[in-house]
Amino acid sequence: MNRFSLSVFITLMFCMMPLKAAKNLAEPIILIGDDAPAFVLKDATVKDVSFGYIQKKQPYTALIFMRSVDWCRYCIFQMNQLQKNLDRLHDAGLEPVVVSRDTQEAVKKAADKYNISYTLLSDPESELIKTYGVLDERTDKDSEHY
Repeated sequence: MNRFSLSVFITLMFCMMPLKAAKNLAEPIILIGDDAPAFVLKDATVKDVSFGYIQKKQPYTALIFMRSVDWCRYCIFQMNQLQKNLDRLHDAGLEPVVVSRDTQEAVKKAADKYNISYTLLSDPESELIKTYGVLDERTDKDSEHY
């Protein structure tokens, strides 16, 4: 298994784990097998992007939650690996969509800096992140790394 496959496998495995089993994570509103909730978030171009719009791009959508596309080294590495392998993902019918708690400005800066062509979404209030129950609340809410 190459590094990209392993990275995607780990990401998908984390996203598909029974969320209630993880300690200190927000209680999920939806569970595995439920329909994905409708949402609208800002992308790197300040455009409102809905889940319905994303679903039209490819048969499958990988919603990937990252701590930060601005300061998290692992997230930046993974974001670049997704871009590097975007054609392979599209050939498989998969559209990656990254959701980050970063501001829209930070998301735009990352998209420009790393030449990201897939969708990066800003969720600064963590509304969608909380809906999926993947907000780690162990970090102080006043911290820049929350």
